[in-house]
Formats: sequence, structure tokens, C-alpha cells
Amino acid sequence: MYKDNRFFKLLKEQQIKCGYGWYGLIAGILKYLTNYNNNHPNEQLEIESFEEKQGILQIKILEGDVSPLSSIIDKAIESSKCICEICGCIGEKTKSKKGKDKTLCKECLIEFNKKGMPIKNDDSLYFILKKIEFYCGYGWLGMIIPSLLKLEEYSLKLPDFLYEITAIEEKWGKIGYSTVFSSDTFNNLILNKTDKTSVIICEHCGCIGGERGSFGGKYLITLCPDCSKAEREYHKKEIEKRAKYIQENMSNFLLELSFLTKKYKLLINGCGCCGSPQIYDLEYLELEYDDLKYNEKTGIYSVDGFRNEDDFYPNF
Repeated sequence: MYKDNRFFKLLKEQQIKCGYGWYGLIAGILKYLTNYNNNHPNEQLEIESFEEKQGILQIKILEGDVSPLSSIIDKAIESSKCICEICGCIGEKTKSKKGKDKTLCKECLIEFNKKGMPIKNDDSLYFILKKIEFYCGYGWLGMIIPSLLKLEEYSLKLPDFLYEITAIEEKWGKIGYSTVFSSDTFNNLILNKTDKTSVIICEHCGCIGGERGSFGGKYLITLCPDCSKAEREYHKKEIEKRAKYIQENMSNFLLELSFLTKKYKLLINGCGCCGSPQIYDLEYLELEYDDLKYNEKTGIYSVDGFRNEDDFYPNF
């Protein structure tokens, strides 16, 4: 999922009376709500508020039948019982020194007993979010937002602290940060914690997950069972659609490729090793052009170099 400032605007417009650690759960509900309203223009649903009550996330529906949202809401409420309200990592129901019921991790419980719930500044938060590229699901916002705010806190307290996050992405089912500068202190306190938690938090809805499935044979992703099922069904439909397209167009593709071979007297071939796939010169069979690659971003093919018997000429 790429960054969508419209979604951040929607998130900012909500009445949210809980810690940032639950924003991944809230994002999952809002994503489901947006999809439902887009598909049901005559049955619009609206949420009045998200808030914490006795250590559990509470959702109030402003108008409409709640039943279409009951599944995702129930799942989010249940997950809030074991996700830290402050940092978004794994927590547990506990009591503060003042006897308040909270769901926090051990580190955040200590901080909460000292300072209370961190003061929220949504304007500052959304300014930070707009500067960063996102290549992951918003279900991880509960971990991402506290990490970014902690980074800002360090930057203000420590003038020599250099650490800049340019992008946040999913890497093999885990949360990954692309950075300009690095800091062992920040890595140890924040990033290592979110790295471990992201393998059990659903990237799509923010609920407890852990299914690190492979979809389309291309990647791993950490999802809850419901989102995993939906993702598999989506990819199955996409694969079937693509297979039908290929079946209808493969003959034309091969025919046009044959024309190119005849026109330029160049043949694509290879055995899977030794620089293949390669382009062979049909005029001079001793010439071969190694490591044929296609760049999806530029839409252009390239080869690494060409051989003339035992001589290799790179940077072709």
C-alpha cells in the first residue's frame, strides 16, 4: 500500500480519544468502512468516535446499521486487549499506580506511571507522516506513529542526534525503515521492538495476526486469518484474470517476437546459468549478449555485455 494523504486526512478528522498505539486498529476499521461506503452509496455508515475505556478500545457508530462492521470492530476490540495503547507493540491488561485499567507493555507502563498518557499533537503528527514514503499497510500505524514521535523527541532533546527516516516499507513480512542516518540507541529502543512485533500484527487491519503467507509466489506478508483469506481470494482472482489474458495474447506475443528475431537476426535463448538468458547473434553465432534483464520501472531491456568466444566486453 502506497501513501495516500486522503487517508491521513480521514484519520485526522476522526474523534480519537486513545493512544497512538491503537491507530493501526483504527486504520483497519476506517479502511473497511471506506470500502463499504464506496460499495454501498445508499447505506452510508459513520463512526462517531474511537476511545479507550477500562483499557479496551471502544467504537461508537453515529448512524447506520452496525452489523456490516461488527466483525472488524469485534476483532479490533479483542486485539486492543493485548496491544499496547502507547507504542503499538504487544502489551497486556494491567493497572497503573493510580488504579486505572490500561493495556500497556512493561516499558510504557513505567512511563505512564511517571508521566501519564503522552500528549497528542495531531498537526505535528500529520506533518511528519506527509514527509515519509509508505510502502506498507496502515495496520502497522500503531507501531509506526509512536516510533516517529519518539524520533522527534530525541531530535529535540539531543542536538547531535542524527536520524532521518525517508521511507517505511514491508520487507519479508516485517516492518522496515529506510534511513539516511543511523543511531544504535534508536535502533535498540524502538526499531528492534517494532521489528519483532510486526511479525504478529496484521499489516492490513492492525489486529493480532501472524500468518506469514506467500501470495502470487512473490512475497511474504503478516496478516490475521481474515485478511489472509481475503488476500488469497483476491490473488486467486487476479491470477485467473491474468492467465486468461496471457492465453488470449500469447500467440500474438510469440508471433511478434518471431518477427523481431527475423528482422534483427537476434535470438533470445539460455539454459538458466552462465549469463542467461542471452541474446545470440544469428549472423555470427560466436557472439552472445549476456544477462538479458527487463527493468519494470523504465520498461526497457538491457544486457550486461557481450562475448566473442573467450573475450567479454562489459557495460554494453
